[in-house]
Amino acid sequence: MDPRRQKTTIRQTKASMEKRASRAPKRLDLRGAKQRGVERGEGDLSPATIKMYDDVERVSWCPFMVSLKQNIKRRIKLCGGTILTDTLTLTAAHCVIFGVTGLYLQFGSTYVFGGRMFEATNITLHNFFDRSAFAHDIGLVSIFPAKLSFGLNVLPVKLPKKNLDIESTSWLRIYGWGATSEHQSFSEILLSTMMPLVDEKICKSLLDNVPENTFCLGYFDGHVDACLGDSGGPAMLLDVQVGITSFGEGCALPLKPGVYTDVRKYIDWLHGAMKTLH
Repeated sequence: MDPRRQKTTIRQTKASMEKRASRAPKRLDLRGAKQRGVERGEGDLSPATIKMYDDVERVSWCPFMVSLKQNIKRRIKLCGGTILTDTLTLTAAHCVIFGVTGLYLQFGSTYVFGGRMFEATNITLHNFFDRSAFAHDIGLVSIFPAKLSFGLNVLPVKLPKKNLDIESTSWLRIYGWGATSEHQSFSEILLSTMMPLVDEKICKSLLDNVPENTFCLGYFDGHVDACLGDSGGPAMLLDVQVGITSFGEGCALPLKPGVYTDVRKYIDWLHGAMKTLH
């Protein structure tokens, strides 16, 4: 079994990042670690509990959020997504590899079982999506001929320009209904947190086989992370979606950042796929 687990939940308030940073866990930094497989104390080896911050009480704060649910062999597979158009949702490819059978999308609510529910009618995955490596982990889901009615609680997400520069010191906001720790159940209400960007070279030194066209978010000592059920959800730079939650090793483990599909690398693919898929 691949030790990397599909990503999925989250936590933090809407207070300023500067105030958060003063009491947040340390950013990933290799100054105290000379190589991968850094020796850690016994207490550091156990799975970290993800810190909880404020629930997202108002869907108007994130009207682009979508909850994907699919019944597979009597088990519910949960993922996140974002609204692209009145018929299309953006998500991770690995979230929809089982096709549209039993796949439903929920819009307009921060509760995992609320809002309006639509049945998926079609999907498209990136041509080079590799399930084993989580490479090109991006896909679209259609509800056509049904269409969304946009309003305060249901609005499309903003996509980045291909040349958008993300500063190395950036913090991104992630969202999801996933597990609050590696062995816990899904959250009933949408959760959110701010995550610091991890240097590309550092990330590749800590994780095996990081795919191209991705970036990493995380803390040196874990504690806060996406977890099971958050896959497909957005990583937001202010009001622009620059990433899609893809995978990680466990949840909130020290020296194990999460990996996110870099949406900037797929703008051309998205525009082409949106033209061919209603």
